[in-house]
Amino acid sequence: NGIAVNLGYFTEMFKLEYTRHAIILDLEESLKQQDLFFNNVEAIQNNFWYFRVLQLNPDLYFNYGIGVQTSEVRLILKTSSDLIDTDSSLPESTALYQEGSLLFGGGFSYFLTSNFFIQYRFTYGRFSPLITGSTMNNALQSNQNHTFFLQYYFSL
Repeated sequence: NGIAVNLGYFTEMFKLEYTRHAIILDLEESLKQQDLFFNNVEAIQNNFWYFRVLQLNPDLYFNYGIGVQTSEVRLILKTSSDLIDTDSSLPESTALYQEGSLLFGGGFSYFLTSNFFIQYRFTYGRFSPLITGSTMNNALQSNQNHTFFLQYYFSL
């Protein structure tokens, strides 16, 4: 669960899209790393997509495409009012890993009104050292996501 912002250029045949996902998970038990305790995990993804669009009926569209994703996962430092001695030199968060992936995806969009639609998307991401670079630490060689979007759009 999280929130996403989507900016795109849509035509009847294709769409170009930028999506930014932000997810913050509250951990039930603190996680210790480098002698510090963390209680939240934050994941941020930036996706750039090119999709082909096929109209199946007036309100239903199928789309498939390729993209590039950059991801960063961080641990957020536990802060509490009951901490007596706080050290301002401690980091508020620490990066666990950053990575870049090549994406393949597809899905369906169904228009509920002329400007409001529900969308299902399946994506498969594969880690790419060409995107990330050799100095980055990757955690997953590949990942799969199923996402449901409620989207409202307006023309600029």
